[in-house]
Amino acid sequence: MYVKRLDSNESWGHGADRLWYLGSTAKVPIAIAVLRQVDAGRLSLDTRLTLQETDQIDGPGELVWAKPGTTYTVDSLLTRMLGVSDNTAANL
Repeated sequence: MYVKRLDSNESWGHGADRLWYLGSTAKVPIAIAVLRQVDAGRLSLDTRLTLQETDQIDGPGELVWAKPGTTYTVDSLLTRMLGVSDNTAANL
């Protein structure tokens, strides 16, 4: 793990030279990017996205089994992505 303060360049590391499996931590920057779009007014939490078969990926969550063509709000996708680590929600 490695943390760096961008304002002061102060840093801290623990095993920073070792490779780590990120797993679902990659979903955090996705959520941040989506919420920045919401803050900028380019996206709404009420925006509906349509599930495509190509979005579905194995893993936790129920969207992998949902019917393609079903729509979900950005808010519900964020909740599924961060709450139950739904990989398909992250793909949408």
